[in-house]
Amino acid sequence: MNLFTHLGFEETPQKTAKEQKSSSLDQMFHRSDKYHNSQNYIDSLKFIIKTKNLAPFNAWIIKEQNPDVDYVATADEWLTRFNREIKHHARAYVILKPFSPVEFVYDMNDTTGDDLPLDLQANFRAEGVIKDDYVKRILACCDKKGIKVNFNSTLMNRQAGWASHNILNKSKTIVINKSHKNELQFSTLCHELAHLILGHLRIFTHCECKDRSHLSTHAMEVEAESVSWLVCDRLGIKTDAERYLSYHFKSSQDVLNQISIDNILTTAGKIENMILSNSSNACKREKTKK
Repeated sequence: MNLFTHLGFEETPQKTAKEQKSSSLDQMFHRSDKYHNSQNYIDSLKFIIKTKNLAPFNAWIIKEQNPDVDYVATADEWLTRFNREIKHHARAYVILKPFSPVEFVYDMNDTTGDDLPLDLQANFRAEGVIKDDYVKRILACCDKKGIKVNFNSTLMNRQAGWASHNILNKSKTIVINKSHKNELQFSTLCHELAHLILGHLRIFTHCECKDRSHLSTHAMEVEAESVSWLVCDRLGIKTDAERYLSYHFKSSQDVLNQISIDNILTTAGKIENMILSNSSNACKREKTKK
């Protein structure tokens, strides 16, 4: 039986008007030459996937400080989990901490103590299996936000699904190809949910999003697929996202100047939290941005 069926950031003196409305992270992203290259963008997403013990936004912050780190954790986590202490003169990296300005973390190469596991990341990766709880939580969040999810068995194989938002009757719907494998259905659900949360279909009730329906189709697809790739791969669920992104990069040379890395990382964090958190706050009814 089908699983889904079963579970029913450089500051300058002058800023343009557009820049003033964008976040510091997006300003950095669009001004940096290294992100004008699609492969560098893909490599950045891979870094975030590798550092899956951090929230997506914090993983990007770490990458900007040092893209060569292997695994970071707080001094307390290194001591309690691995019986390792921070080396003298070790570099501290800054990340954001809920309800506190910042937190300091250290790379595994700047610690000393007990032997490290042969494959440290293997101890923190997901099993690559879509657990029942993942599906239950994300569908429950969709329901709480008034998003109806339909699994349609009449779609052609090449149709993975879509999201729609009827402004008049305020209905939000995600359609998923019921005949596809569970992994593809799950990645499609994350992709289409990302479209809604990213504001691609305009703002709606219970979503803290802005109207970003002005973006080009290629930009929307790059943003939504980036979110889906981050969420799924960090759970160990492999997708064809890299090929899909490469197609849109080739189709629109200006696409990297249109996307918002801030929105991508924030949305990935929200969906990931929906899936992994047991807290009801993970699926709160957000205030709609004007």
